[in-house]
Parts: sequence; structure tokens; C-alpha cells
Amino acid sequence: MTETTTEQPTTKELRRRLLETRLASAEMSRRTQELQRDRYEREEAKRQAREALENFTYNLHEAILPHAVGALSAWLEDRALRFPNSKLEVRISSPGGSVFDGLALMDTMKHVRSRGVHLTVVIQGWAASMAGIIAQAADHRIIAKDSYLMIHTVSQGVFGRMETKDFLDEAELCKRLTLHGCEAYAERSGGKWTAQALYEVTLRKDWWLTAAESLAEGFVDEVR
Repeated sequence: MTETTTEQPTTKELRRRLLETRLASAEMSRRTQELQRDRYEREEAKRQAREALENFTYNLHEAILPHAVGALSAWLEDRALRFPNSKLEVRISSPGGSVFDGLALMDTMKHVRSRGVHLTVVIQGWAASMAGIIAQAADHRIIAKDSYLMIHTVSQGVFGRMETKDFLDEAELCKRLTLHGCEAYAERSGGKWTAQALYEVTLRKDWWLTAAESLAEGFVDEVR
């Protein structure tokens, strides 16, 4: 019967194996750290993107009414104060609303622009009535390619007797407000329109314009 003997590794071989184990462990640790760093950098990039979006982009996806105008105006003033000379973007999808609230918002937009803010408006879906007029107060006006702009006369309800001047006064106010809106469009149309010519169009119809038509008429600067 032959006795089998196991050859024991030498001290040099043991040291070599130990070194290989340590090197492998160090390599694994290095790769793990790289993966963790890459993961952190991706998450940080996402966080910064979200923060930038929150800081510099505002969605106005509702009617132009006091609470909406108040919230957007406060946001514009805050960003203009905290981020001087920044680029802000307001995304509008709105059926329109109150003329006077809209005019107040336009004043705020012009005010922050005078303080160095570059303001871009992006029309998404639609900007009807006062919403379209508001867009004219921005530095740069963009409309999404599947969106619409709508221009029409101011609407108002009146209660009173026919023999009083209430109806005539209200009609005159509606005319003045409509012309005011037409002036906002005309001033930004690059000479393609006068306020009076646009007013006469609004007397005939509610004018719905595609993105391409809005660009052709000078009511926006870019189709996105």
C-alpha cells in the first residue's frame, strides 16, 4: 500500500497567494468605489436638474385669475431677487381669464425684465384670450408645435336698464381693453400688424392660430 503525501506550499508561495488576495480585494474595493461615485454623480446631476427646474421654470396651467397671478408674480419677484440676471421660463397652458389680473401680471413681468432677468414664455396646448396677451410681455415667445393661440374681443356681462348708460359704458370699456390687447400683439409683431387692423379682425371672429400661423403673424418668436 502506497502512502500519499500532500506537498505543503512554501513560505514564498503563501506570500504570493496572500499578495494576490490583497490585490484582488483592493481592485474590488476600487471598482465598488467607482460604482458608488458614478451612482452619486448621476443622482447629483438629477438633483441639480430638478433644482434648476424648480428655481427657473414655472407652470401656469390654469385660468388667469387672482390666485394664479398672485402666485406667479411672487415667484417672479423672488427669483429676480435671489437670482439676478437669471433666465426664467414660464410655461403657459390657459384658457385666459381676467383682463385686469392679466395686466397686473404683465406689469410684473416687465418689472423683472427691467432688473436684468431674461424671461421666456412657452405656450403649451393653448394660450387663449388674456393668456396669449400675457405671452407678449416676455423677452422670448415660444409655442409648442401642436399648440394654439386664440385672439378675440373682451367679454363682459352687464346688469341694468336699457335706458341707462350702463350698457354703453361697458361696451366702451370692452373696446378699450380689446384695443389694449391688440396693441400688445401689434408691438411685438415686427410691423406685420397695427392694433386697429387686429381689432377689426377680432370683431369678426375668435381667431384661432396654429403654431406655424402664430409664428408667421409675428405673435411668437419660435416654434418648438
